[in-house]
Amino acid sequence: MELFEMKRDQVVLSEGYVKAISYKTGKRRTVTAQPKTRIIPLTGRARAEFEKLLALSKDDNVFPYKSIKKSWASVCRTAGVQGLWFRWLRDEAENRWREAGMHPLDIAYLMGHASPRTTMIYNNPRREEIVRQMSAANRSKIVAIAPSKAWERRIRTRVDETFQWNLVGESPTWAKP
Repeated sequence: MELFEMKRDQVVLSEGYVKAISYKTGKRRTVTAQPKTRIIPLTGRARAEFEKLLALSKDDNVFPYKSIKKSWASVCRTAGVQGLWFRWLRDEAENRWREAGMHPLDIAYLMGHASPRTTMIYNNPRREEIVRQMSAANRSKIVAIAPSKAWERRIRTRVDETFQWNLVGESPTWAKP
């Protein structure tokens, strides 16, 4: 994981960012990939945590852990938590950023995805958030414009071409294109 392989020179506290370096390309490799670097800004809370880590670090590594798996198991055991995967923290971060109103492209960048489509995998909206957004849309002053007759004919034609009634059960079925 790029996070746990981070070196001291990748943390720039004076300017409030870290340089995340990834060697992943998403494609099968036959040769070593060129590193992809992105600048990740630090919140005040993250900056304070990096200051603590750097103070505790005895070598060039930012994180003092030798094994991510064992370290995470130890953290969970100490906290009395069972069945929590480290990977789920990434999902939670995506959801919180989205709910805070961050732009999807910014979220994709922070997560290190080459495409926003990959970021959609992590999109697990909460029911309460969907209801809140739907309610907000209902309160807005959106004025519906009636479609033209030509547009209605186009829609009806397309529906007639792709939608057929199952005569036995009288339930709709989609025709194969």
